[in-house]
Amino acid sequence: ERIHLLDSYIIREVCRQIRRSIDNGKTPIPVSVNLSRLDFTLCDVISMVDQHVSEFHIAHDYLYIEITESVLGEQEGLMRTVVDRFHAAGYQVWMDDFGSGFSSLNMLKDYTFDELKLDMVFLRSFDQRSRRIMTYIIQMAKEIGIHTLAEGVETEEQYRYLRNVVCEKIQGYYIGRPLPFDEALE
Repeated sequence: ERIHLLDSYIIREVCRQIRRSIDNGKTPIPVSVNLSRLDFTLCDVISMVDQHVSEFHIAHDYLYIEITESVLGEQEGLMRTVVDRFHAAGYQVWMDDFGSGFSSLNMLKDYTFDELKLDMVFLRSFDQRSRRIMTYIIQMAKEIGIHTLAEGVETEEQYRYLRNVVCEKIQGYYIGRPLPFDEALE
């Protein structure tokens, strides 16, 4: 029941590190942060994020807000308001893990997202059918103005396929392993 305190700490640390980069003359790199499903009921999550962004005087476009697809279905009315409020405050909002559970096209119809993070578990079999579905999801997202990012890319074959279907961003072990903040900047 205290996960929101941990998330608050993590967001504060991200903001502090971005501020440190700016103060050291480095070009800051935007960081995406995942919010727990409990953050939306245990605290005013937007005020919490804004507090840390203001404390370190960083622009809102250096922090991307990731919301897991499953949270959206659980608390639909609340989540629609939260997504709209984050946008109104100048944050990008990304849908995380699209394709990992019971993805619904209603989510894309009812919410405005800046980026769709596609879970590569969807392509685990990597057969013709799954590739074709992924291709159409990427095309559809572009048609409605949503950027695409594939997460969990582990092989050259997956990487080449995603580049070929013009997925805009790719993350996963094929590109690089997770690194501490300073090493990632280098």
